[in-house]
Amino acid sequence: MIHQWLTLLNKYASGKILILLFMALIPFNLLIFPAMQMELSRRALTSDAHMLDVQIGYTAEQALDEISQLGVQGKQWYRLITWTADLVYPALYSTFFALLLAFLLRVVSVTDSRFSLVPLVPFLMALMDYGENIAITVALSAFSQPSEGILALASVLSALKWACGIVILLFVVLLLFYLLFRMLKKMER
Repeated sequence: MIHQWLTLLNKYASGKILILLFMALIPFNLLIFPAMQMELSRRALTSDAHMLDVQIGYTAEQALDEISQLGVQGKQWYRLITWTADLVYPALYSTFFALLLAFLLRVVSVTDSRFSLVPLVPFLMALMDYGENIAITVALSAFSQPSEGILALASVLSALKWACGIVILLFVVLLLFYLLFRMLKKMER
């Protein structure tokens, strides 16, 4: 099954598809999420309320504090964000980064089998993101104070999501530097 995923990624890893996916990500980062954050701040009990899943790390206590600042309307809005825009976004960014990694690995002709699974890391990141969203939804839906266990789970999933993101960015940067190095070497000849 993993081999089929990798074959599919390599089949669709093209410049045109990468550009289309990148263009689809821009509105989320520049318009949708900032507007939703502003609306969350407006609906919450305090104007400095923030979404948990954009924070790199948080403790159960910090999450409980953030949730308590939301109020009823803020919690409802946060759930709406989680199950609309934040439902689509992980699918988009994971597909973009998986195809980008597959594309770069193919362009730089990396054939080492140790790196063949790297394009699957973005899907692991999306899985962590969805898990965090579910945990946050459970916490937001609690009639009383959310359990520290569910908030700790959300925190761990958030940390794992961001760790995957760092790994992805490191690989992209390293592959781009390697590609640049090879191009400069060819120009010297």
